[in-house]
Amino acid sequence: MSRSAASGRRSTGVRTRRLARDVEDGYRSALIPGVKATADAERLARALAAAAARLEFPGPYEAVAAESDLEEATWLAFLLALAGPDDPGAQAALLETRPGWSAGGPDAVGSSGVGTAASY
Repeated sequence: MSRSAASGRRSTGVRTRRLARDVEDGYRSALIPGVKATADAERLARALAAAAARLEFPGPYEAVAAESDLEEATWLAFLLALAGPDDPGAQAALLETRPGWSAGGPDAVGSSGVGTAASY
């Protein structure tokens, strides 16, 4: 047993505080026991919605998941990442033309703004 546990003293490095909760207004739900205020339930719902939105599959990468050939999917993912999310025009052009790895790899990209693929 450690010395602080034996003496009954708590560590001073960690502090816990009670969170401010809204006034109980009679809200009850079997799905979220312990939540007794509508405002707390609404705050929890907003936090869960934000968390679910973060987990959604982002943008054009759905095309990568739908690609059946692993090499082509990897190449498309690389090109989309190289174009970056800040250039949706380049990503749309890549999705439209779909320059395949089997069509020549970096040479198939052409001058669509992501010609630097050859340097990687």
